[in-house]
Amino acid sequence: MKTVVGSLALVITETDCDVADYNYSERKLKLYDITLNGVTAHPNLSISGDKKSFTHEAQPQKVPPNPERFDSTVCVLGSEEFSSGKHYWEVEVVSSTDWDLGVARKSTQRKGKLSLSPREGFWALGLSGRDYWAKTDPWTRVIVQKKPKKIGIYLSYQEGQVIFFNVTDMSVLFTFNNCSFSGELCHTGVKIPYPGARKLY
Repeated sequence: MKTVVGSLALVITETDCDVADYNYSERKLKLYDITLNGVTAHPNLSISGDKKSFTHEAQPQKVPPNPERFDSTVCVLGSEEFSSGKHYWEVEVVSSTDWDLGVARKSTQRKGKLSLSPREGFWALGLSGRDYWAKTDPWTRVIVQKKPKKIGIYLSYQEGQVIFFNVTDMSVLFTFNNCSFSGELCHTGVKIPYPGARKLY
């Protein structure tokens, strides 16, 4: 049986943003339409026609090979790309028990097994069972006081910073500082280790 294991929504302020200035109670944020870049999707990921959801299938799909497609790590990148500015988006993870999400370098390696770490072009936070991890090298365990239903991700390209928030109380879960960004970044990299479905809003 296929089950929904999460959803993702991209939210960006109407102007350049400083996360400290957000008025979360009034939610003065602009919702942007987002889609998955199916060209990058691992063969086990089936992308919906509207490119807003995907299913992790037990068997690989028949898809044409291309240099942009992940062939070993079960991953898909988003279509939104950033090369400057400050951006914020949210990922709903309420029904997920295994996920990785964050920011990925567009030029990251697609072939062979990858480690989701800054060295590989990923700045990510993940949940494995009951344990939360920042995908540093080596991984860093993240202590979570209140289980998040949504993860907020703040990216400041020029400052080289990625911050993960628990949207429930806007507590900071983990911060990547002094990131060596180069070229374009995708708004999220997603690794799904187990079969299931995920929908983006």
